[in-house]
Amino acid sequence: MRSKTFLILLVICVILAGLSFFSFRQKKSHETKSFLGAQLFTDLEINEITRIIILSPQAEVNLKKSDPFWAVAERFNQPADFDQLIDLVKQIADLKVGRRFEASAEAIDRLGLQDPKDKSLPEKVRGIKIIFKNSQNKILADILLGKIRESSGSSGGQYIRLADQNQVILVDNSFRFINKKPEEWLQKELVTVNAAQIEKMECFEPGNNSQPLYTLIRPEQDKDPVLLNPPKGKKPDQNKPDQNKIDQTFEALDPLRIDDIKGPADKEKTDFSEHYSFVYSLYNGIKYTVYSSDKPLADKDKYYLNISLSFTAPTLKQDKNETKQPLKTEKFQEEPAQKTKKLNNQISPWTYVISTWQHESFVKDIKKFIKIESKTLSK
Repeated sequence: MRSKTFLILLVICVILAGLSFFSFRQKKSHETKSFLGAQLFTDLEINEITRIIILSPQAEVNLKKSDPFWAVAERFNQPADFDQLIDLVKQIADLKVGRRFEASAEAIDRLGLQDPKDKSLPEKVRGIKIIFKNSQNKILADILLGKIRESSGSSGGQYIRLADQNQVILVDNSFRFINKKPEEWLQKELVTVNAAQIEKMECFEPGNNSQPLYTLIRPEQDKDPVLLNPPKGKKPDQNKPDQNKIDQTFEALDPLRIDDIKGPADKEKTDFSEHYSFVYSLYNGIKYTVYSSDKPLADKDKYYLNISLSFTAPTLKQDKNETKQPLKTEKFQEEPAQKTKKLNNQISPWTYVISTWQHESFVKDIKKFIKIESKTLSK
């Protein structure tokens, strides 16, 4: 082969190689760009999710869909905070890809993407795993949350890994405040009773269920509650009922919020008959009896609480000008009686943990309802 011909072939080969390389780079660049802003989960059927597992170095949470609500398995299958649960599912379903790169050992440690349950590793390199499953126990999504990418003092997304990929992905959202403990996923509003529905509230000392220590009552249904037989001071004109404190106690169930729940065994250890009780009587015949512990728990700002319900069909008040009607009917009392029994069976067996501010709504000292006003001295 002549040298000139060889040189021409060589030049052609170089040109073809260059074109191939350029075409490959263009294709790779196009593929990379196509990932940016793309949906992370394109076929996630959120309506099929029946179980959510959250694994962190500190704890494990199992949220299960049951009838009629989502439940926290680690808290005796008590109702979960549905709004918080839906928010988490939507955030994950809406994640978009920022960038991808190989999940090297160094990157996995640096970005906190190690297995959260691997106790041989320091906590700072372990992430938070979130798993979605369906009713057949099939995994619908398995995502590992790593460190948050900080950008100009705010979140620039979060590094994650998917269980079936050996890549690190930077997504557009972050989960800085995700709750990792079972009690943080409980439905915190235990009961909600509109204070306007309450006719009276009676406080009883331990061991005395016949004579109330004090009574708060509405003179009429649309009137503010008042303190019956307030204690008399040396200067009556300076000792007036504190309406704000009275209202606070009347509104203690609107709503009654809990921080945690303990099992029946804890209720057996806590003899609530030795504690003050607060009986809220509603106009519709339902009574809520609340027992609140006197002493705080070990962490000093929590208290135990137990609550039960009962129902007594009320007598119907009649106007003098109206034709007399039967005071009680089977239809009138059937529905609230059934609802009361059902709710009582759900909540009365348990011991709840409440915060100090919630505990302070249940006033044990009648003197706290009295506002002492000192007269200003004239100049």
